[in-house]
Amino acid sequence: MASIEVLEQFVIDGPPSAQAARWKMWGEKLENYYAAVVLDPDQRRPMLIFLGGAAIHKISKAVADKGPPYTYQSMKWAFTAYFEPLADPDYERFLLCQAG
Repeated sequence: MASIEVLEQFVIDGPPSAQAARWKMWGEKLENYYAAVVLDPDQRRPMLIFLGGAAIHKISKAVADKGPPYTYQSMKWAFTAYFEPLADPDYERFLLCQAG
């Protein structure tokens, strides 16, 4: 059986305008990782915070303090809402051109 590599941590560095795109890409990798390791749905939220690293853990504390207990999906949406205002349309266009 092939071993599955652990997902790299989400690193917040570089321009803030690039963070939304990096979060989206990392989130897609996270979903693929979950599919590969077949996690129980109750394990997904803690694994999101654990695999995300120190920056995601710190943000999760701030997000959790603002509302009710979060499920995995609502926590993922909260992170998307956190990073999305930082998006830069020019950077998004650049990524699209690089992909095509």
